[in-house]
Amino acid sequence: MLIRLLIMRFFQSANVLGVILTLYYRAHGLNYTQILSFEIILSLTMAAATVPLGVWADRHGRVRALKCGSALFMVAAGVFLWAHAYWQFVLSDALYGLGLAWQSGADTALLSAGGTSWFSRYEAVGALAGGASSLLAGWVLQAHGMHALVVLNAAAAGLASLSIATLPHDRPQRAAARADSPLPGARDAWRHIAAAPWLLAWATAAAVGFRLVGINLMFLDLPLWVSAGWHGVWLGVGVTILYAAGWASLLAPRVQARLDPRLLLTLSQVLAGSLVLVLPTLSSPWALTGFMAGALMLQSLQGPVTHSLMAQALPDPIRVSALSILDLPSLAVTVAGELGVGMLADHSLPLALSASGAAVMAAAVLWWIPRRGSAPQGSAAG
Repeated sequence: MLIRLLIMRFFQSANVLGVILTLYYRAHGLNYTQILSFEIILSLTMAAATVPLGVWADRHGRVRALKCGSALFMVAAGVFLWAHAYWQFVLSDALYGLGLAWQSGADTALLSAGGTSWFSRYEAVGALAGGASSLLAGWVLQAHGMHALVVLNAAAAGLASLSIATLPHDRPQRAAARADSPLPGARDAWRHIAAAPWLLAWATAAAVGFRLVGINLMFLDLPLWVSAGWHGVWLGVGVTILYAAGWASLLAPRVQARLDPRLLLTLSQVLAGSLVLVLPTLSSPWALTGFMAGALMLQSLQGPVTHSLMAQALPDPIRVSALSILDLPSLAVTVAGELGVGMLADHSLPLALSASGAAVMAAAVLWWIPRRGSAPQGSAAG
């Protein structure tokens, strides 16, 4: 099961569009505000669907949720393949967001049995796939153009779906939830979160760090690289270096064993934010790559530690439901951040980069909300 999840992760992370996504949108006449509006639409779709689909995953099986999400990814990639107008890109992103909502928390719940080490491998496989696909994308871009990468993206979505298509469905958690709790599902999940407010604080801190660093990586830095003279293969090499930094996730279990988790998470976020903050002062493509690789490396240390601690703090029968609820403040942060960054980028790209870096650093204080709180009486036991 866990090995198959790694294979799924590989193909879902084969982000050949990362090299050209902003450029592809710009070639279709879209401005930065419109481009980031796709991310806002994706986030709003997830916000509307993530809790009901999370409850569905707990009641009907996490593997079923992964399969349904993968099927929607294939449809979204197919729509993107033929899209040329703004509303068509909107439809593709909405379908992709629905697929993410269906899978959100299901993979985390399944991986929780392996602890931090399996979360670190999951992150590392994603980094490997992103790096390898970006290197390939740079060559394809130079040899065959941008549309060939859109075709490759659809093929990768299909392979990800095939990787889990034959997995047997796992046992639904609804029986255990009904035996242990009079309030299974979303209501019981909310009671657990309310009893442990650090979960909400940490989810928000992670959202600010992950999403704003991701916006810089995938949307704002690429135009800077192109203006500095990077095209084709070299653009692919630059993005590959960024993804290669994600292998730092393999170090997470060892670093966590030596540092207090809150200290590790805080240091990673402050340093990542400071790197993003100074990006506008750089002009060399190699310097831009190095600084963003450093930010991604630090975020990759955060990911496995955060996922492991939060998943283990939630009882198994309602784990996906609770993780889905914890996505809601994260999605709110994402929508506000993307709208603000998009509007700033249309006005001044350096200002957008600086503001997002400052926000990442400021959110680090949320990691110091202490891990206190217990399950309410009568709730499902983990």
